[in-house]
Amino acid sequence: MVPLNATGEAAAGPRLALLMLCHEAPSVVARRLSSPFFRHPEVTTYIHYDGARSPAQRAELQRLLPTDGRFRFVEEPLECRWGDHTLVEATRRLMAAALGDAEFGAEHLVLLSASCVPCRPVASLQAYLRQYPSIE
Repeated sequence: MVPLNATGEAAAGPRLALLMLCHEAPSVVARRLSSPFFRHPEVTTYIHYDGARSPAQRAELQRLLPTDGRFRFVEEPLECRWGDHTLVEATRRLMAAALGDAEFGAEHLVLLSASCVPCRPVASLQAYLRQYPSIE
């Protein structure tokens, strides 16, 4: 089955799951995620918002992001520490969320932090992945 984009046309693909490890203030993360890169119809962003942040901060971040389903949160975030296994486990939870999301059907996973600023459009990354299909 060929995936369809938001306008019902055949998607150029591949569909990308962006896996975000975030710990910054909600306004900082929301500003970063306001980039067109994260709003592309063939992208869904999965967010692990650090468990060290308060429930109020998590709710504020969720309030600041669009409710169109392109941003999905890991339900049980960990309190992460630099250089600790918690970062590995948080990443594993992001991967499980993306791979378990049959509705979106990601073809590639891209691990980012909230400090990453994409400087090229999604189409550029998609073209590269189509050109080199064996890239992991």
